[in-house]
Amino acid sequence: MSSEHSGSKHSAVGFPLTCCADLIFPIRKYFVCCVDTRMSAQVEEDRVKQWESEQERLKRLLLEEDTDDWQRSPDFSGLERVGGVDLSFIKGDDMNACAQLVVLSYPDLKKVLYGDSQMVTLTAPYVAGFLAFRETPFLLQALQRLQESQPELTPQVVFVDGNGLFHYREFGLACHLGVLSGLPCVGVAKNLLQVQGVHKNEEHQSRIAALHKGGDSFPLTAASGKVLGKALRSCDKSSKPVYVSVGHKISLDTAVRLTQACCLFRVPEPIRQAALCLCCSHIRLLRKQLKVCFSPCSVARVCVCVYSFHQSVGEEEKGTDTFLCPITARFPPVSLFSFYLLTFSCLFVLFSLIRFLLFFCLYGREKHQTRCSFDCCEEL
Repeated sequence: MSSEHSGSKHSAVGFPLTCCADLIFPIRKYFVCCVDTRMSAQVEEDRVKQWESEQERLKRLLLEEDTDDWQRSPDFSGLERVGGVDLSFIKGDDMNACAQLVVLSYPDLKKVLYGDSQMVTLTAPYVAGFLAFRETPFLLQALQRLQESQPELTPQVVFVDGNGLFHYREFGLACHLGVLSGLPCVGVAKNLLQVQGVHKNEEHQSRIAALHKGGDSFPLTAASGKVLGKALRSCDKSSKPVYVSVGHKISLDTAVRLTQACCLFRVPEPIRQAALCLCCSHIRLLRKQLKVCFSPCSVARVCVCVYSFHQSVGEEEKGTDTFLCPITARFPPVSLFSFYLLTFSCLFVLFSLIRFLLFFCLYGREKHQTRCSFDCCEEL
C-alpha cells in the first residue's frame, strides 16, 4: 500500500516537472535559433558592406577607354593572343567548380597556345551583385600561373564569361578581374541581367528581332541615360544575342567589334574553348573508366557528359557545333555531340548484346549466378 502511495506521489511530482521540461526545451531551442539567425544575418550584412567598399575602391582604378595601339586599329593589327576564362560548376554542387583559362592565336582562332584547367573549392557564398568575390580569386590564380610559367603567352585581352560595367553598381566580374590583373578585359554574358532599368520586356524582344545579321547590335541604356553595354548578334548562325560590356582598359565600341571578330559561333571562341577544355578533361577521365570496366554505366556517363556540355555551350541549331578536335576535324559536317552519341550508342548496344549472350550461355541454368558480376553496374 505504501509502495503504491509512494509511486503515486512521485508521479504527481514528476508530472509537472516533465511538462515544464517539455515546454522549456522547445522555447530554448527557438531562442537559440533566433540568436543564430540574427548573428548570421549580421555577419552577412557586414560582409556585404565590406564588399561594397572594396568595389568602390577598385572602381576608381577602372579605365573605360582604349589603352593599346591594336585597339585603335580597324583590323586589330598587332593583336596576336586572346584569352578566355570561365568557371564551370558541377551540377548539383555549388561549392566545387573548375576554373579554366585558354589562350588562342588571333586572328585565326585555331591554335590553342595555352590551356589551364583546375578543380577548385569555393569558400565565399553567392550573393547577387558580388559574384566577383566568389570567382575572381581562382581566375586570377590561373592568369598568375600563366605569367609565372610562360609569360610570353600572356593574353593581350581576356574575354570573361560574365558582365563588366553592365552591373548593379557598374563593376561586375570582368571589371574586377581586369583591375586586379591589369589586363584589358571584355565581359560577355549569355543571359540578360535585368538591372538599372533594363528589362527583358516586349520592347527588348522586338529589338532583338531587329538584329538581322552578325554584327548588328543595340545599346543597353540605364535609367540614368548611361550606356552600360550592348546586345550583339555575334554571328549569322545564332539568333540569340550576347551582352557585351566593358571590363577594363577598352572602350565599348572596341569591345563589341572585337567580340564579333572572335565569334565563330554565338559565344566568343576563347570562352567557348575554355568550356571545351573542361569537357575534354572529363571525357579523358571517363575513358579511363571505360578501359578499366567497359560497362553500360561507364558508357552512359560519357554520353551524359557530352550531352550536358552540348546543352551548355552548343548552338541553337543542332549539328553546327564543332571544335578544334583532330577526330571531328576530318568530318566537318558531323557535330561533336552527334559523333560521340552515335559512337557510344553503338558500343553500348554491342556490349549489351555480348553480355547477354555470355550470361545466357554460361550462367543461364544457375539462379545464383544470373546476377551481373560488374561492381559498377550495382548502382543502376
